Parts: sequence; structure tokens; C-alpha cells
Amino acid sequence: MRSLRLTIPVLFLTLVLSSAACSKQKQTVYPEVVIQGTQERLLKSSIVDQEYKLWINLPQNYEPSKHEYPVIYVLDAQWDFTMLISIYGQLNYDGDVPDAILVGVTWGGESPDAEKLRGRDFTPTKLADWENSGGADKFLEFWRKELIPFIAQEYSANDERVLIGSSLGGLFTTYTMLTQPDLFDGYLATATSAWWDNELLIALVKQKTELLQAHPVKMYSAAGEFDGVLPGFKKLMHAFKAQSDQVQGIEFEIFDKLGHSGIKANGNTRGLQHLFAKEVIQLSKQQKQALIGNYGDKEGVTVRVFERQENIWITSPQGEEILFNASSATTLHQVGANVNVEFDLEAVPVKMTVTVKVSDELHIFDRIE
Repeated sequence: MRSLRLTIPVLFLTLVLSSAACSKQKQTVYPEVVIQGTQERLLKSSIVDQEYKLWINLPQNYEPSKHEYPVIYVLDAQWDFTMLISIYGQLNYDGDVPDAILVGVTWGGESPDAEKLRGRDFTPTKLADWENSGGADKFLEFWRKELIPFIAQEYSANDERVLIGSSLGGLFTTYTMLTQPDLFDGYLATATSAWWDNELLIALVKQKTELLQAHPVKMYSAAGEFDGVLPGFKKLMHAFKAQSDQVQGIEFEIFDKLGHSGIKANGNTRGLQHLFAKEVIQLSKQQKQALIGNYGDKEGVTVRVFERQENIWITSPQGEEILFNASSATTLHQVGANVNVEFDLEAVPVKMTVTVKVSDELHIFDRIE
């Protein structure tokens, strides 16, 4: 009887576990999430003898017959491409970055070893204890002769290009700026491995000042306070600052409470804002007076353009007072939103056109004399 009492619970438990296993095997397979507007292209490099995967995200209203777009390239796409899409989308919504083509670069082929391959492609010199290192110059040749021409041929890209990389990718990004600054207009490097080869980058800063003067670029670089690369990063930052009289448009930043990988979100956000910062000019008193006044549309909606503390403000139809910066004597853009204003000072009365990109709205107002 005692044996039977033990057997029944064990048999019951076996049946339950068996039923659960069968249930798991029969679970519905759901479709995977696909990044909307993103394509995967394969490009075989004869220079590097390597197949590369390109993940390409196009602007929401991509119109190749009407527009050409800047291209933002990101290294280590296997880790960072989805993050870039998210950051870019938020900044584009706020008007901080323009519509752009995003290109993530990673490695193709059968079961690529990203750690090994990035150690080859991103490093500018050969280190004895770092297998396969020192391929950055060949990788750069691939970019100049194969990758960038491929994107220009296949997509409606203009000549404005940005390169983003982190860690060893930050090493490659900074090395590219110092040795071939004409290849990109903007460089964004986070958690840069400035320690590489006895701090090679720091020596290059002093050697390449004249090259950077001949090919002005914008650069942003960031690191976290808990990152092991921070000592070398600080030396690199000070090396650039020592050349600040000769080299402009370069910004460094250290973020509190962040480490080696966590820096990417903050750094890429601030970096893209820096690289794509809109030109802001100070209007003269006379130029401001040409814009100031009350404006109304055909539906009877009125807004007011006025000056406060030397800045231009415009009221919304609901009465909210909104700060605008001037890009020219007749164009303004809202701070923190994708709203642009164009004045036609030749029209009688003066016309003000407000474009709200997020909702594709266009409002035309006439100045009320």
C-alpha cells in the first residue's frame, strides 16, 4: 500500500510535465518584428575580401525623384542600428536633424565573428597581441571606393555624410577624421579607445592640424565617468582643446553615472544635435521690426510676432508664446519643434508661411496693418 501511495503522485507529476512539454512544442510561432522602412543589402568588398551587410532605413516620406538626403552611417550595426533609428526618429520629430538615410554597417558571410572582424577593420595599426589588427586603412579604402559610391548609386543621397562609431568604432571614427577628413562632414565618436597603440590618436592630433584646417569638419565625442577608457579619452580631449585656435567645430563631453556602453544613447543624441545644429543668426533691430506685427489668416485665426529680450517670439492660435531662432533675415525655426516660418517681405501685405512638418500642415498669414 505504501508503494502505491508513492507511485500515484510520481505518475501524476510525470503526466503533468509531459503535458507541459507537449504544450510548449505546440506553441504558436508568431511573426518576428520587422523594422519598418528598413532594407538589408549585401555588398562584397574586393578590397577587404569581405561581405558586408548594410541595413538601410529610409525617410518616412522618401521621394527620390524630388529630394536628395544626407546619409548617417553607423558602425557595429549588429548592436547599434535599432538604437540609432530610435534616437534619429525622436530628433527628427523635434526638428533637430533633417530627413536622412540611415545606413548600418556590419559583417555578412556565414556566422561572422563581430568581435574579431571589428578588431581587424577598426584598428589603424598592428599590435602583436591583437590578432588580425591593423586593417583600418584598407577598410577606409572600401568606404571611399565601394560603399559610399554604392549608396550614392542606389539611393537619393546628397554629399552630406556623418559617421558614428563607439569603442573601437570610436577609434576608427576619430582616426578617419584625422587622416581623411574629407570623407565625411560630421564625426560622432563615443567611448573612444584612445588607448590604442600607445595613444596613437593623441599623437595624430598634433600632426594633422593643418589637414583639418584645410578640410573643416564637425566632431562630437563623449564618454561616461565610469568607463575604463576615460583616462585616454581625457588626454584626447585636452589634445584637441590645445589646438582649438586652429581647429573649430569639435566638442567633447563627459557624462555622469554612465559606463562604456550606456554612453551611446546620450552621446549619440547630443552628437547628432551638434552635427546638425541649425545656423542661428542675430537679427538687427531693423530686421526684427520688418517681421514684428499681428497676422491673420482667411479663417480669422490671428497670431502675433513680437520681440522679448532680443529674441523673436510668436504666439500660437491658442495664445501660447513660442521662442523662435532666425536662420536668415526672413526665416525662423521653432526651438525644440519641427516648425519653420518664412516671411515674404516683398508681398503687400507681408506674408508669413508656417510649416508644421510633423502634421504636414501649411498655414499662410497676412500681416494686419
